[in-house]
Amino acid sequence: MPIFEFACNECSSKRFSELVGVLAQTSPIQCPQCGSQNIRKLVSRFARIRSLDESLENLADMADRVDDKSLKSVRGLMKEVAGGMGDDMSTDDVEEMIEAAAELE
Repeated sequence: MPIFEFACNECSSKRFSELVGVLAQTSPIQCPQCGSQNIRKLVSRFARIRSLDESLENLADMADRVDDKSLKSVRGLMKEVAGGMGDDMSTDDVEEMIEAAAELE
C-alpha cells in the first residue's frame, strides 16, 4: 500500500501522511488535527535512501561551498539540512527561523 501526503483545506495544517489502500479505502481520509475531510493530495518528493555517512558528507560539501555573507546561500543550505532531518523539521520551519533572525538585525 502506498503512502500519500495530504494537506487540510480547513485548518491549513502542515503535511500529513496516510497509508492508502490501492483497491478499496475503508474509511475517508481525515485531517489528524481538525478531523475535516476537506483535504488535498500533495505531490511528494522522490526519496533516495542514502547512508548517514553519505548524507553528512553531502551536507559538509555544501557547507564548504556556501557564501556565509549571502542570505540566499545560507537559506539554501538550511533548507537542505532541514530536508535531511525528515519530519523533525520542515523547510517552512527553516523559513520562519530565517525570517525571525532577519527581523532581529
